[in-house]
Amino acid sequence: MLTGPFCLGPQPAHIGQVVPTLDADAWAGPDARWHPRSGTPTSGKVKRPCREQPARPAPLHRPGDRPHTGGNKVIRPDWTPAPGIAEHPPRTRTKTYFRRRTVVMTDRPLTLMAVHAHPDDEATGTGGILARYAAEGIRTVLVTCTDGGCGDGPGGVKPGDPGHDPATVASMRRQELEASCEVLKISDLEMLDYADSGMIGWPSNDAPGSFWQTPVEEGAARLAELMRHYRPDVVVTYDENGFYGHPDHIQAHRITMAALEMTDLTPKVYWTTMPHSMMRRFGEIMREFHEDMPEPDPAEAAAMAEIGLPDDEIATWVDTTAFSGQKFDALAAHASQGENIVFLKMGKERFGELMGMETFVRVQDSTGAALPENDLFAGLR
Repeated sequence: MLTGPFCLGPQPAHIGQVVPTLDADAWAGPDARWHPRSGTPTSGKVKRPCREQPARPAPLHRPGDRPHTGGNKVIRPDWTPAPGIAEHPPRTRTKTYFRRRTVVMTDRPLTLMAVHAHPDDEATGTGGILARYAAEGIRTVLVTCTDGGCGDGPGGVKPGDPGHDPATVASMRRQELEASCEVLKISDLEMLDYADSGMIGWPSNDAPGSFWQTPVEEGAARLAELMRHYRPDVVVTYDENGFYGHPDHIQAHRITMAALEMTDLTPKVYWTTMPHSMMRRFGEIMREFHEDMPEPDPAEAAAMAEIGLPDDEIATWVDTTAFSGQKFDALAAHASQGENIVFLKMGKERFGELMGMETFVRVQDSTGAALPENDLFAGLR
């Protein structure tokens, strides 16, 4: 859900603050997933590959060949020397097979898994990488943790106002998420379908079944199951403060890191962030499109200044400018939330100038890839 630094109007005072955990014991909610093409709910796992899987590589030698113990040569075992001939085959009967990289690798595609809180979050901070890596033949898996029921309803009705029905909003936003996935060419969508918790301090924070009230271990166990199934090489989610303090973003971070601990996987792990230079530019654009926006009070301004990182502390910069048009269209697919998406007011060209670079903090790596880096899959290919 686009709130905080990505919406027009005054910012909530809590933004930027680390939110304490709320105790919760109960969870109730369907364990359903959604097929991104048909929109049909299902209790089983649903996947929609966007391309055919590569054929299995040819074996290193023909069936019946016996690998020679002295090197990468293969000798036919049915050759028999004639009388008086040396007890080794002639060179013309020897064939060398070189071990190519494409032969020794498995046929499982490289996989990116992005774990987000709400429908539309996938496009804001990671729409560029999802589109870029899909175009490069990498499998892209999106896990959306909540149903987005605390977003704006039809006609722009706000949560808590008469006529706002979370179930109706969730259904509408699921269809919008389908459209966004089609634009970004996302291979697989998994929805945990927890109830949207809303902004901090809203009554929905305490609702049974809300994501914020779900025990971390429970949500992490479900996510760990998906990780074991897809075996991602790269995992992307939010930092420990959910980037700007949204409860569901914080919870998405918590269950992601806990899920990784529950598996034997060692993917590269990244947290989304934004350089301070981009945040300053974003603030200027917000004031340009919302001239009557009041100046933030000192406390709020200080909290906003803490969002993101200094430019020189960010070591992973991924250029997705060529895919900014897809990213823009993916955001536009979430039409019901358009009032809150200031990016859409910029137009594609200006949007690409501001949002063409996506930045991350690398928090786990087993490849030894050097920093700084411009590719989340550096060291993996």
